[in-house]
Amino acid sequence: MFADDAVMFRFNAQRNVWEAASLLRRRRWLRVLTASALVILIGLILKGVGLIFLYAAHPQLDLQSRRFAERAVDDLDVDWNENALFVRASPAFSVNRSPLVDAQFSELQGIGPGQRSEDCVGSSSIDPGALLSQVTASYACAIHLNSMPAVVVLSMAREAGSWKIVGIYVSTPLRP
Repeated sequence: MFADDAVMFRFNAQRNVWEAASLLRRRRWLRVLTASALVILIGLILKGVGLIFLYAAHPQLDLQSRRFAERAVDDLDVDWNENALFVRASPAFSVNRSPLVDAQFSELQGIGPGQRSEDCVGSSSIDPGALLSQVTASYACAIHLNSMPAVVVLSMAREAGSWKIVGIYVSTPLRP
């Protein structure tokens, strides 16, 4: 290895002279480049370890998301009060509240209360490349509205350790 005061000689063709150049400057860039690569490598390793733990927790996330969806649908279809939805909604969903949601809930209130007829069907998923939420879930829950079948579809995301509703769809009741 070179000492800290080591120099290198190079020929400058424009000036037609030999010049001394410090090797210390070159080694600093090499150190910065090596340190940057090391930081990136450590970051990738930590992300990989985090994803391993996240995938190991996937069955538990499925169970938690299914329970959340079933409780949400049970509370929603009792009287179709949209406040039961917005209590469980993500902040982005609540802030961007659409008048269509109010209109749909008014229509559902006119039909009457519903009752979930069976367990919700769906699952959670893990997206390591997602920017906002790496863990999401989607469930479809069959309900009965005055003896007419309908479906409530919930889209959810795990935010700050708890499930939040990010989307909802309620089908129009189908006449038997």
